[in-house]
Amino acid sequence: MTANENQNKVNIQQHEKTEFESIIDYAMLNGGIGFMAMKGFGKTRTLFSIANYLQQQPKIRVLIFDPSDAWLYSYSKIPVFNIADNDITIKEQKTSMDMEQFSFNTWKLTELALRSNKDLLIRLKSKSPSKRGFAIRTIINYLDDLQRSEKERSPTHENKFSIAYIIEEFSDCMNNRLTARLEAETFLSLFNEARNFSEAFFTCQQYECDSAKTLRVKQISALGKLSESQKMPYHRKLERLYNLNLSDMKPRTWLIEGKKITVPNWSQVGKPFIINRTLRAQYSQTQQKKKYPSFAKALTLTLLGLNHWYMA
Repeated sequence: MTANENQNKVNIQQHEKTEFESIIDYAMLNGGIGFMAMKGFGKTRTLFSIANYLQQQPKIRVLIFDPSDAWLYSYSKIPVFNIADNDITIKEQKTSMDMEQFSFNTWKLTELALRSNKDLLIRLKSKSPSKRGFAIRTIINYLDDLQRSEKERSPTHENKFSIAYIIEEFSDCMNNRLTARLEAETFLSLFNEARNFSEAFFTCQQYECDSAKTLRVKQISALGKLSESQKMPYHRKLERLYNLNLSDMKPRTWLIEGKKITVPNWSQVGKPFIINRTLRAQYSQTQQKKKYPSFAKALTLTLLGLNHWYMA
């Protein structure tokens, strides 16, 4: 390969990366991107590249929700907070008419993790879609409240930080059944209004009908390789419009806003590290109560004028 050919290859790669970064910046202002492609096409790797790019931006927080452990073992260095199955409990339903009610048993610890880290990988260890969905909604509702309060108090009515929520296996925790419940209505309105408060969602799934349409239509659509069984009538209309076959899409290539966008190669740097033990120790220190002397000793110290040492 000649020097000119090498330079052309470098220029093309730089152009692809710039185009990729431009679409991510555009998505941050317009609610995020929903990636849909068949299994094994590289949806998670694409989210890796997005998270890696956004983490480099000083004014963007990255919150990753991982129920599959794919991020824990394959992503780059990032603090990991585990949410175990028993951290979330469901109130027993006596009749079929009773609503499911959840309890977040480790919320104070979760809140500390969110306050202490700009970027965070939240590992959802529960296999229950209901518990996964509840944990995601609770955390995002909490951060959205902070964004709204900050924008209201700001003289310029702007947020200091944008937040990118990256949700792996979106259809498992936000399917039609889970989002149809009454307790999910707040999250549905939040998802719709998120871009007004500098928030965006980046998700991936295999089948379009797996997740709620109410959520799906609020994102920019990104289509990768689809099998014939995945295609809907409007997919075939897009194929005719752009003269392509979605079943022949190359790896790392997505159809976004009528353009073919190639995701740059991603390489792992470092390993994710779990912070639960450190946070528990930190939280325990803040909760320790001060020890006071006995009544007799306290009286003696008061008479001697030394009680201020215990009041410090």
